[in-house]
Amino acid sequence: MSASGATLTATFVDGTNSPTGAIFRYGMSKSSLNNSVTGSITGSTNGSFNAALSNLSANSDYYFQGVLTFEDGSESVGEIVHLRTGVTNPIGYRGYMSGYEIPYFSVVSGGHGSGNETFGTTKWHTYSSSNSTSQKVVTHTFAHNNTTKRNYTLLYDKSKRCALWVAFAMNSGAFPWQVARKDDWEYDPALPTTWQPDLSSAYPEQKRSVLYSRGHQVASNDRRTTTEQTKQTTYFSNMTPQLDGFNGGVWSTLEGDIQKIGNATSGSDTLYVVTGPIFDSGYTTTVDKNDVVCAVPTRYFKCIMKVSFSGGTPVSATGAAYLLQHQNSGAERQNVTINEIEQITGFNFFANLPIALQNAAEAETHPTSYFPQKATSTSE
Repeated sequence: MSASGATLTATFVDGTNSPTGAIFRYGMSKSSLNNSVTGSITGSTNGSFNAALSNLSANSDYYFQGVLTFEDGSESVGEIVHLRTGVTNPIGYRGYMSGYEIPYFSVVSGGHGSGNETFGTTKWHTYSSSNSTSQKVVTHTFAHNNTTKRNYTLLYDKSKRCALWVAFAMNSGAFPWQVARKDDWEYDPALPTTWQPDLSSAYPEQKRSVLYSRGHQVASNDRRTTTEQTKQTTYFSNMTPQLDGFNGGVWSTLEGDIQKIGNATSGSDTLYVVTGPIFDSGYTTTVDKNDVVCAVPTRYFKCIMKVSFSGGTPVSATGAAYLLQHQNSGAERQNVTINEIEQITGFNFFANLPIALQNAAEAETHPTSYFPQKATSTSE
């Protein structure tokens, strides 16, 4: 499967009748296989048939079904198979945007920019799409062992005053825990200050009856390799207004569980994490210290994927996803598939992973064999 084409193959075993024809029916839903392409048959009573497709839409779901026809007019149909086309490599989709944790984002020509990080000696990078007046992707970097590394990447939305997703990698060799958390609240230098809330003193409680914490999307405890790395998690772009009970409760518990996996992941394995808010119909708002309106999420999600490599090539992946209602008490994490989070949010997560590995891992439910059940640490 590529970004715009696919080679389809099906096998058949009959033993008595030889097919006189073969086709693949396909469409963008199981109930609308309205297109077809003729297959080339190899064998007679037992064999296979294949066909090549082109002009498919990139980053899209397709459904296929093999069909054999016989001399008497009867048909033999196979199971419906789901595939997703790959991501077109758009202009500018390069460098720090090629990480396996990065959701799909189409970058326009000339949409790349960079500048100095507030914390550290490295550069931030921005990527713009056709809606660059309201959204930008930002990658923050830090220096470690004489190498510049990705810290985390986010998609920032000006209208919501927050990131719609934040993505990062965890590996105890590449990102060891070596420093304590540092709080140095600052505007994100990669984004206009007019896009961001002023959270130097949190969401002011005196202006609202509901109290909100500065809720990290990527936790400071997720990034503790260098002082600069952990300080970058206190950029305002990484914050959302979180209810105190949620921030210190179910959210903190889930962060601690994921940190346990990430800090135990080493060698040729890497844990990739994507987290973000959801704004269902009727979501509320709060304000910053300057009365700038900020959207309050109704739910949050976390998607994780543990990928194993051989010679730098991904060879296996396992995934899980979590959905949490944003409420002060009684919130529970719901174990779902990554596919379900993609349907809710409209994002294609882990888009740079080979499509076969991506599809299988994103359909998995909660893998209790490697995901711990209880928190081991707390984070904000």
